[in-house]
Amino acid sequence: GLGLAIVVYVNMRRKAKVRELLAIHKPSTLGYLEVLEELKRYEVVKFPTETVDEVSLRFQEKWQEMSNSGNPVDEELAPVVSSFMELYTADRFGGEDNLDELTEISRKIKSLTGSSQRR
Repeated sequence: GLGLAIVVYVNMRRKAKVRELLAIHKPSTLGYLEVLEELKRYEVVKFPTETVDEVSLRFQEKWQEMSNSGNPVDEELAPVVSSFMELYTADRFGGEDNLDELTEISRKIKSLTGSSQRR
């Protein structure tokens, strides 16, 4: 019925969007964009002029603040995000190919933020 048609349409649009993004960005950049989506859960949104390092630092500060105020935050998350950002910078700007590690760390971040269970 209509419900199935909508699901099929949405999936086709999503795949088209991924292809479109891959045409413009390196695969590692898509991983970075996904991680930025996860960080929004912690009210960390990248500003257009911010560098990768600045976003990483701001997340670390936010994580520390949440941790200090007794909010349940996974202690593994901060170092994992930090290592993702370092590898991404090397991949994006240093000419290294860290896609495999970035993909793995991105999955880890998703599992730590709980979004892998929600999908």
